[in-house]
Amino acid sequence: MALIMLDGFDTHGAAATLANGDPHWGAQTGVAVTAAGGKFGGNSLRLAAAATGSAALNPGTVTGNVSLAGWFKVATSTNPVPLWADSTGALVTRNADGSVVIKDGAGVTRFTSAANVVLDGVWTWLEVHYHGSATAGIRVYSQGAPLLSPYVGAFTAPSWATLKLLNSTGTGIGQIDVDDVVIWDSSGSFFNADGIQPRRIQTLRPNAAGTLSQWAPNGPTNWESVDDTDWSGGAGVVGTVNGQTDRYGFTDLTATPGSVDAVVAKARVQNVGADAATLAFVTGQGATQRALTPVAIATLAPTVLQGVFYQDASNVNWTPTTVNAAEFGETLGV
Repeated sequence: MALIMLDGFDTHGAAATLANGDPHWGAQTGVAVTAAGGKFGGNSLRLAAAATGSAALNPGTVTGNVSLAGWFKVATSTNPVPLWADSTGALVTRNADGSVVIKDGAGVTRFTSAANVVLDGVWTWLEVHYHGSATAGIRVYSQGAPLLSPYVGAFTAPSWATLKLLNSTGTGIGQIDVDDVVIWDSSGSFFNADGIQPRRIQTLRPNAAGTLSQWAPNGPTNWESVDDTDWSGGAGVVGTVNGQTDRYGFTDLTATPGSVDAVVAKARVQNVGADAATLAFVTGQGATQRALTPVAIATLAPTVLQGVFYQDASNVNWTPTTVNAAEFGETLGV
């Protein structure tokens, strides 16, 4: 699939370990989830002024062009602020004058923008696209517009296994807030382009029983058992029979977008049985249902699984209306 990971930080509590909500996250230091700090009034990931810190990411296997994007708000800083980095150092840096410096995976500067691209204290949507072809180059967009003519030529790709969001040493760094981080590549048939324009991640929570309620709830109802404000764990539901399906109604979108790229389902699950088991995310409206490819459920500890629906249960592109009407859930395979 093209969409690899995304996080709007609204599913995390203030003391969050990010990896509890998405296995692509790694070690974190110095950053905290901050309520009402985000671009759209939700949570942000914040690094305090003069703090040392970063959040590690590992997108896993990527194909072709790899793209990094997110909203960034940087307070006045007298030193450069690394927004993205890998094992060689900063990949994307915001200088004190608001200019942006882009490097490749060998630490070679490929271009530097004019000043005031990322203004002090202003949310800026920044996209950086590293093209898989050695001659295709690197493209950068700010607020949806091309920042510079693309760098065209050979370059060393970043080390995706050692990717970091922020990588501050603290000195001369103002407060940094990040929201709606998205990573994707050019595989698949959806969400595989660069220059996608500013995007917003909205978090929807279960609020009603769906058409199918076949897993046993540990709480009062199936939807109440799977709902929680963060990834600390809810009551949960239990499936034991092959093919059992649980679906839930969800809260509506809080803002109406012009288009919907995808709906991403995430669930924290664990196999506590003696046999191997799989989970397939499903979406449905009434009797119409579509399932994604089943994935194995870990036995050692609860793990967050992710499924991406680029189209609805009828294989039609999403609209705000169909998102609001859809149910989501899971089918057990044993």
